[in-house]
Amino acid sequence: MARQLARSPCRLASVVCLALLADCAPRGSPGRPSFENGAAPAQFHTAPRVWHVRLPTRFRPSLPCLCRLSEQFDLLEVRSARQWREFARAAGIEPDSLDFDFTRGRVLGIVSYVGDPLTGTWPMHIEAVGCQGGWSWIQGELEADLYYALRSPGYCTFTYLAGRSPVGLVKVGHRVFFFRS
Repeated sequence: MARQLARSPCRLASVVCLALLADCAPRGSPGRPSFENGAAPAQFHTAPRVWHVRLPTRFRPSLPCLCRLSEQFDLLEVRSARQWREFARAAGIEPDSLDFDFTRGRVLGIVSYVGDPLTGTWPMHIEAVGCQGGWSWIQGELEADLYYALRSPGYCTFTYLAGRSPVGLVKVGHRVFFFRS
C-alpha cells in the first residue's frame, strides 16, 4: 500500500488531504452543536415530533415567519396562530389539522431548496432543538444524496418548541447561522 501511494502523487495527496480533513472535523457527541466554551446547551432535546411538508410549486418564501438563511435554506419561526394560518395556507396544509399552543411556544423549522433527492428520501432532518441563556436554537442535517435540479419546490421540516426565547443559532450540517437580537 505504501509503495502504491509513493508511486502515485495524486493518491498520496488525496490521503494527506483526507487525513487533514479528519483532523479538522469537529469533536464531541453527534447531534449536539459545539459551543465555544465546550459546554452543552442547558436545555437540549431532540425534536419530540417532526412534521414534513412538500411545499407547492406556487409557494413564495416572502412570509413574515420565514427568515432567509441562504439561497438553499430558510428558517421557519411561527410565533402566533395568525402566522400559522398564513403559513399553512401558503404551504397547502389545513390550518386546523395541527393544534399548537402559541402562548407557550412556537413552531421552528427549516425549509430547504436543494432539489429533489435521487433516492426519494426526505432531504432535511431536524436533529435537535433547545434553549440556552435566553435564546433557542435548531440543528438540522441534510441527507447525503444526489439531487436533481435546484429549482424544484422546497421541503419544510418543522417541530414545536416550548418556550418563547428568540432564535440565536441555526445549524444545518457544517453551516452555522447566528442571529443578534
